[in-house]
Amino acid sequence: MSDVSVVIPFWDLENPILQDCIDSIRSQAYPSQILVVDNASSIPVVGQDGVKVLRLNKRVSVGEARNLGLATVETPYVMFMDADDVLLPNAIGHLRSLIASRPGVSLAAGRIIDWVPDTGVKRPKPWPGKMAKQINRSARLFRLLNIVRNVTPVTGCAVMDTRLAQSTGGFPNSTAEDWTFGVLMGLRGQVLLSDNYVKLYRWRADGLSKVAVQQWKVLYEARRVTRSALAADALTPSWMRSLLGALALLHVLELPFHVQREQAFSRIGGEIAEAKKAPRPRRFDRIIRTAKRPATTLAGSPAAVARNSMAMYSNAAVATDESAKLRGRIV
Repeated sequence: MSDVSVVIPFWDLENPILQDCIDSIRSQAYPSQILVVDNASSIPVVGQDGVKVLRLNKRVSVGEARNLGLATVETPYVMFMDADDVLLPNAIGHLRSLIASRPGVSLAAGRIIDWVPDTGVKRPKPWPGKMAKQINRSARLFRLLNIVRNVTPVTGCAVMDTRLAQSTGGFPNSTAEDWTFGVLMGLRGQVLLSDNYVKLYRWRADGLSKVAVQQWKVLYEARRVTRSALAADALTPSWMRSLLGALALLHVLELPFHVQREQAFSRIGGEIAEAKKAPRPRRFDRIIRTAKRPATTLAGSPAAVARNSMAMYSNAAVATDESAKLRGRIV
């Protein structure tokens, strides 16, 4: 019996997309239990061997859907996947070995590759940045950075301690809920950041994160929710509580830079999706130019794409060098 459960919220996407996600989990060398939370989809998710389905009668937020799945998990470790993403080979085994390698770790996370399945084009995501990896040598400094800027990958690229995840109260009912959840997980133990690529992020122009970066009010609300969660959490240290007032001001000052970074990432994603089209002048040309790398096209099924991606990025020296160049440009 596996000691890792994978929770996948799902609603009204094409079923083949969900199947791609499930297949990428099933093909892992390290087995896991799969739970699909059917978030009141118009067409109910059909059950299949090895996959448990939790059907909700009423649509809830993605955070609440994850929480309902988390509440049923009984394995020592849990992972959250978005239904439109795909795991790379040995992702679960690698992250599971990391989190079990030392005591006091709450979460182990790997890196992400942006991916457009229609073209097969992909590119390493320059997040978290180089600074986050360096600062993570100090747990206190990393926690401080994480309450100012999201540097903890949570969804689709992290295996975490189930008991600690449940003790956070789960994901809040807000945008950028994964940031707040990552902050609370960081208070419960060390966060390990791996340079291994573990997930293909399906780039979609209508994705929730693409819409959110254009709504400043929504982004500010996410920061307010994070501060409220810190104020309410019994594990928030006194030194961090004393900074909450200044943090509110810092969040306001940092917000334009966050929007700028996210818009740059989104435009890079647009360039990936439209790789064959002529480039157009953009406000953040300098940022985008420094992050550009020759596009790589992979043909075949999502499983083949995943295998080829792992083969291309499994060489640690090459992957680290390439990602360092990217992360060093956009932090």
